[in-house]
Amino acid sequence: MLTANNYKRKRPRLSSTQMVSKSSEGPSHSVYKKNHQQYSTGSSYTDQEVINLDSDAEDYIFKDSDMIDDYLGLDDADMNLMNGTDSESGLISRDSSRPRNSFASYYNTNDIKIASLKLSGPSTSSGPRIKKKRTKSLPQLSYSKLNYQPNFDKKSVQEKIGDVKTTLIQHQFTNYTYNTPKSVNRKLSFNADAPLNLSTFNQHSSNSSSDSYDSANTSATSIEDTPCDDKDGHYIIVPGASFANDRFQIQSLLGQGTFGKVIKAHDKYNNCPVAIKIIRAIPKYREASKVELRVLTMLKKHDPENENQCIHLRECFDYRGHICIVTDILKISLYDFLERNQFLPFPGSHIQAVAKQLLRSVAFLHDLNLIHTDLKPENILLKDDSYTRKPYLKPNGTSSSLTYRNILNDPKIYTIDFGSAIFEDEYHSSVVSTRHYRAPEIILGIGWSYPCDLWSVACILVELVTGDALFKTHENAQHLAMMERTLGEPVDLKLVRKCFSQYYYNSSSRRKSMSNSDCIANCFSKTTGKLLFPTPQTSMKLIDEVERLPTLADLIGSKVGLPFDMKSSLKESIAKYNISKKQYDEYEFWYWFIDLLKQLFTFDPEKRITAMDALNHKWFDYGILDDGTCS
Repeated sequence: MLTANNYKRKRPRLSSTQMVSKSSEGPSHSVYKKNHQQYSTGSSYTDQEVINLDSDAEDYIFKDSDMIDDYLGLDDADMNLMNGTDSESGLISRDSSRPRNSFASYYNTNDIKIASLKLSGPSTSSGPRIKKKRTKSLPQLSYSKLNYQPNFDKKSVQEKIGDVKTTLIQHQFTNYTYNTPKSVNRKLSFNADAPLNLSTFNQHSSNSSSDSYDSANTSATSIEDTPCDDKDGHYIIVPGASFANDRFQIQSLLGQGTFGKVIKAHDKYNNCPVAIKIIRAIPKYREASKVELRVLTMLKKHDPENENQCIHLRECFDYRGHICIVTDILKISLYDFLERNQFLPFPGSHIQAVAKQLLRSVAFLHDLNLIHTDLKPENILLKDDSYTRKPYLKPNGTSSSLTYRNILNDPKIYTIDFGSAIFEDEYHSSVVSTRHYRAPEIILGIGWSYPCDLWSVACILVELVTGDALFKTHENAQHLAMMERTLGEPVDLKLVRKCFSQYYYNSSSRRKSMSNSDCIANCFSKTTGKLLFPTPQTSMKLIDEVERLPTLADLIGSKVGLPFDMKSSLKESIAKYNISKKQYDEYEFWYWFIDLLKQLFTFDPEKRITAMDALNHKWFDYGILDDGTCS
């Protein structure tokens, strides 16, 4: 039944008009109030109900019944309820004896009139006006509306930061077990704003040089009950044990990688939890950690309040041959959350929120002439990993596919792990990034720069939709074939020519490529430049993995339950697949998401969208009603 409540729900948000009944008797003046604003009209009225279609003050003239039905949001079911008698809602008076062929005949115009109302008084319009385009107002999370404004001097970015001096903590030879005697606390500090004396960064005391690694190991075996390092140079983590002369208490191991281990610890001096990255006590890893310290120092110097959500350095010190980097404690990574959620997709609103935050962090890094080089879900941590369980029906599924998924209460993220980050004007190793998130220019060996981070961002966003890595491979040729299959286009010939130039026309590289069957240049035809995949030597397993991949639009469409034709405009795609009006808003949201992905997944890094341009992409103007925006 059409009531005032469902009338308000159905009607679109259009320009301001009022429907007032007309009387044949003398004119009278009435005043109506809405939102404490006075509106007036010179039209007379009887005791008929007033219909207020609120929004901007604009005039409309409805010429037939279909137009008024659309304007009021009435469908056929509603109109059937109104046939013959007045509606129970009292909103509209229907003259059922009149044929339905015009506005005047369908609605009793002797009892109803449309009047335009404006703040300044009665309308003076003498004819119809152009209808104003309706603006989108679907809900968005606050993170999706974040802006990035660099608030630092570009000239200061050019100032080089040398190696950061770490505070040396002399080991007090005690056995670090439970109930150990409390040692004297030593306050450690790190101030990124303090003037940096570049000449003293490498001038450690004799105990703080790489020789301290040897002395620490010998003292550990001769004095302590147990050694502090394992055979690979990793610090042995014992939950509950003291660390750094009782300054910290180890709580748990958070993770372990090539460079070292990350622990959760309690800072007894500041009485707060922290994360400590303990670098392996091996000279080459100690040396490599200096780059990470320089990067973290740069980030803190230019963003002391951490508005751009990169991991924040608290302090650093050298303890028993291990460089230790202390940072804020965060929760689990996006990958860990996906894993605990049975790899079910994130809601679209949360994907948009993560994308905006991640792109803002990347834009900040790039403005500092930094390239992260290892963006992946494991290196994006949540500030809060609490969640709410909500039912989830897989697209195009049946009742049997109904399940439950975890929806984050707060999708705030921080970018971490700058161990592989590099300044743009410094030495670039030939291979960077984790395989699944590696850009094509890295695979082709033609050099890389800022755009490689944007390719990784695209891979992450797809994974949040699908719950699985997009390019699961460990073979260069198959990796490129997967890219071609997903994007629906071959590797850019410009990149192939650069690859040939790198390997065939460079004398030193040519000698290597001629004797190396795995050389990436050998994966392309020297006459056409096309990727040679598959070859007679390619296993069927690799071929099947490529052929099973859908295009990007089909992949996203299968996960959200909507078909897309990205070669057509939005309107053409809607018309092609006969998308219902109820799905327009959702369809627009995902269409522009795929459009952003296509620009991020551009083969040519010079044509790939930048982080700053991606932040201003049209997708961020659209909201969506889903589990992330509906409580």
